[in-house]
Amino acid sequence: MSKIASALRSSPRTHQCQMRTLALLLSGSLALGLTPAHAIPAAPLPYNFGGRDSPHYDRLTLSLFADDRGYHDLNITRDHSPTYGDRSLKGADGRPLLPVTQLELPHFVEASGNLPRWLLMKDRATGYLMTVCTGTGCQYRIPVIWTQPVLDRVAAEMGRVMASCDPQSVECELEGVEWAMTIMEAQFREKLDRMTDSEIHAYMVTNAYHDPFLQDCVDQVYNGTAYLMILADAGLMKLFKIYYPGFTWMHNYTRLQAPNGSVIALDLYHRSSGVGTGALVTAVRDPLDGAI
Repeated sequence: MSKIASALRSSPRTHQCQMRTLALLLSGSLALGLTPAHAIPAAPLPYNFGGRDSPHYDRLTLSLFADDRGYHDLNITRDHSPTYGDRSLKGADGRPLLPVTQLELPHFVEASGNLPRWLLMKDRATGYLMTVCTGTGCQYRIPVIWTQPVLDRVAAEMGRVMASCDPQSVECELEGVEWAMTIMEAQFREKLDRMTDSEIHAYMVTNAYHDPFLQDCVDQVYNGTAYLMILADAGLMKLFKIYYPGFTWMHNYTRLQAPNGSVIALDLYHRSSGVGTGALVTAVRDPLDGAI
């Protein structure tokens, strides 16, 4: 962690030459969070369930990205195509499940409130609602609500990881965020595994050509950015700002900005290992050095 730590502490003028790719070795899966029987478990990281509109991101700018109106057109909306929907399935209001017509960046919802009709009745809950992209190129848009019990697991893992470092330091928070994003991917996979074929089909864009258990960088740049928004709103990420996603001719990835202005890539791209396998999301130097 020392090389990236040096870059995070340095000025923007010096970070380019000091920052090097951080490669953390994952010797297991999320089970690494287990502690010996005699050890005292680390306290979960405290957070504000229900927090919203964090100053650590610009929702308008990120909304332009999610709607293909920003700096680069990824066609993440697939020409603004809707999903199928399904009249045999019940939406949140008891009427037929409607198609998803646009991507939904995270926002806090109440189970007793007016929820979108493209959310399944059985998924009504209080928490942070977003659509998760999967199937490559966001060919499936799966609504997920991060409830308090779900975020409790994220906070517990962050607390475990950050117990061995100074939680007020950017290096320590970054390590916690890496693990948080890893767990949130795995939590989405748990949701996907519970869904029926008809439910998955309802959230598929017309004529999708992959199954939902495959993702590419378009899926993961959107998901990663949205996961960070939830962490920021809930107060689980306090030092970093969410930066406009990185775009090259070959790849797209999520980015963060440290307090000193350094820009970091947090790449969720695990296509070779499937969706939500527990492969650790690691921070690396932004190859674009913050360029839009």
